[in-house]
Amino acid sequence: MKNILLVDNSVSVLNYVSVVIEKFSNNDFQVITSEKYNNAIKVLSEKHIDLILLDLNLEDSNGVETFHKLRKQNGLVPIIILTSSSEEGLYSETLKMGAQDFINKSDLNTNPQMLIRSIRFSIERFKFSKEKRILSSIASKTFNNVLILNREGEIQWVNDAFEKNYGYKFEEIKNTKGEILRKELPQWIANSNILENSIKENKPIQYELKNYPKYGGYFWSSVTISPVFENPNSTFSYFIVVESDITERVLYERKLQKAKNIAIRARKAEEEFIENISHEIRTPLNGIIGLTDLSLEQNDLSPDQRLSLEKVLYSSRFLLNIIGDVLDFSKISKGNIEIESIEFDLLQLLEEIKLSNRLALNKNMEVEFITVFSNKLPEKIIGDSTKIKQIIVNILSNAFKFTNRGFVKMSVCPTMTKETEFLKITIEDTGIGIEASKQNKIFEKFKQEDVSTSRKYGGTGLGLSIVKKLVTLMDGKLVLSSTKTKGTRFDIYIPFKQGKKIILDNEKTEQELTNIFKCKSILVAEDNQINQLYIKNLFKNWGVEISCAIDGQEAISMAEEKLYDVILMDVQMPNKDGYVATKEIRKLNSHYANTHIIALTASASTKQKQKCLKSGMNDYMTKPFKKEDLKRKLNEIFT
Repeated sequence: MKNILLVDNSVSVLNYVSVVIEKFSNNDFQVITSEKYNNAIKVLSEKHIDLILLDLNLEDSNGVETFHKLRKQNGLVPIIILTSSSEEGLYSETLKMGAQDFINKSDLNTNPQMLIRSIRFSIERFKFSKEKRILSSIASKTFNNVLILNREGEIQWVNDAFEKNYGYKFEEIKNTKGEILRKELPQWIANSNILENSIKENKPIQYELKNYPKYGGYFWSSVTISPVFENPNSTFSYFIVVESDITERVLYERKLQKAKNIAIRARKAEEEFIENISHEIRTPLNGIIGLTDLSLEQNDLSPDQRLSLEKVLYSSRFLLNIIGDVLDFSKISKGNIEIESIEFDLLQLLEEIKLSNRLALNKNMEVEFITVFSNKLPEKIIGDSTKIKQIIVNILSNAFKFTNRGFVKMSVCPTMTKETEFLKITIEDTGIGIEASKQNKIFEKFKQEDVSTSRKYGGTGLGLSIVKKLVTLMDGKLVLSSTKTKGTRFDIYIPFKQGKKIILDNEKTEQELTNIFKCKSILVAEDNQINQLYIKNLFKNWGVEISCAIDGQEAISMAEEKLYDVILMDVQMPNKDGYVATKEIRKLNSHYANTHIIALTASASTKQKQKCLKSGMNDYMTKPFKKEDLKRKLNEIFT
């Protein structure tokens, strides 16, 4: 309920007006009466008053001076003039001085409800006017640009900050849409529906704009345009626009984005460099290791020849491990290593590791290699076979390197801790051992137990650093125990999930495979001549003739002339690489739409594999590849 102060020198008027207000206001107002000016001032000091109905001619105050004094005494209450006079000058003068309305007492008899409407309207209008004055004061003092727009988006008012920041006076941009402020029209100017929708939905709209002030240069601002209404149920009044300077933020974000783009380009260039280096090194090593391995299968070698070839093979694989360590460490340090989760044959992987270490034994026949594989190991598990193999091979390599007599033992069994199933791999040796004070040091990059270790045994000092990082990435655990001069033991715990056991009935004998291969036509696209020689000799040993292309373009031409059952495709070749060649071969005819194409790549990264598959290849082999792996893949294709 709002309080109305009625000030009039006539008791009959006081009573009549009080009755009118009580009757027609639905009890929204309470009337407090006063016959004299001084008494009205006392009421104002004692009670909260929402509106004053004032007669200008009182016993202790007379004329316009009454309004002036009351306004000066309390300017926070709206005033409606009640008078018996019809003088127009008095009407206009009091309105100019701030009166909300001017009502002739004689009109109250014929239209009493007019008074109630005037009271309600005056209270709301005064409230709005008060808020407008406060907002105007705030807008004038803020550092942000503040504008008022009409329904069409034309500028009706700006604050002092606007004139200062833009350099334009209000008169220069009044009734314009601010076209001069920007080189490109904002969306709400180009499309009038935007402002209309803002009014319809009573929702503000926001933009970020580049502005051009009068004095030159530019600045960025965040702009919020909000529709304003007289009250929730009334019609639209105007838009209020607030612009805050975000130039520093925008320039920082652009600078940051530029730095990010440079970093992305640098990272991409580094990745491409690593991929190219990997290809350029692994490709010839594939030929060296492959040809040496094939030569060792000959029966007419002298002991010295066999020993020399074995040393070449051992040195090549040692070099391959060092290269792999350097490249892998680079990938890990850049966060480019991804852990796969793919089903693979665990027992087959362990057997491959076991067989691949036979050359390590040849360097010293006094070292025995012992393997113990639990009969509880699942045949198939889900995990990253490449990384698991890399972990085991790295630790075994160290074990053989630092063991001159005794044994190297690899034990593998499943183990369970709480809800997680782990693959426990234990590798122990009777080698030189590691001092307790230096055991943590060996897991640091480029570190070995001491400088003399590197000189005497070789290596980069990266192997165990990579092992630890890989085990960590796989959510596993690595435990080291060692005694100087007595040996070292590593316990590796790698979490895994069991795969489905698959029984294959298509295993073929060597003679059966040879007979199958003889009936097939195979194309090899490989630009490295040593690799070509290795692959030709490999297939020759299997009794199979193959065709070789020196680059991607020649592979396409040969595929146009003949239908091949399988294509081995090197990914990096001159003229056209393996990716482009694969895509074009796929388009040749219906036969090549389904032909099995195996990528030969120097990289085993997930990104590289995905690129191979995306280009249309069915499978991939990482250089240097083993002849057993190639034979197994061909067996899967042809049977």
